[in-house]
Amino acid sequence: MQRELSRRKRGGQNYKKTKAKIARLHYRIANIRRDALHKATTAIAARTKPDSERPCVIAIEDLDVGGMLKNHHLARAIADVGFGEFRRQLEYKAAWSGSLVYVVDRFFPSSKICNVCGMVNDSLTSRDRVWECGGCGAMLDRDVNAAINLRNLAVRQVLPEPACICKRTPVERM
Repeated sequence: MQRELSRRKRGGQNYKKTKAKIARLHYRIANIRRDALHKATTAIAARTKPDSERPCVIAIEDLDVGGMLKNHHLARAIADVGFGEFRRQLEYKAAWSGSLVYVVDRFFPSSKICNVCGMVNDSLTSRDRVWECGGCGAMLDRDVNAAINLRNLAVRQVLPEPACICKRTPVERM
């Protein structure tokens, strides 16, 4: 559509028609993204509805989005996600369902800590998707390991007594 617009004569009727088509397309894409965010946050908040008196905990990482946007290979994809809006929606929907949102500090090494024995692997790079713990020998998927570590930290910090670990853990979703 943008290519078509660039070939039109500025100020002409066809230029205005193409510009209106592009505006409708952008509006449609924005609505699709907004809908996807709402569905994702609603699913997360609804899945963590507490069964008992104690609230459930949703753990999210406080990411350095500004720093991530400096990576030119990923900047467009990261900007399209809308992390801030995701967090805002998740917080108010969790409050509706009686859950708590625990925001983990961006410097917490969630991917580098072994969820089995607690050893920290400082040599882990972002390219390493699976790694073996030097302490206990467990094979750990980076993302699943980080999710388990975030869940465990949030449960320890927010609910120090034995708490509800919500219906489905990150491992069960895989």
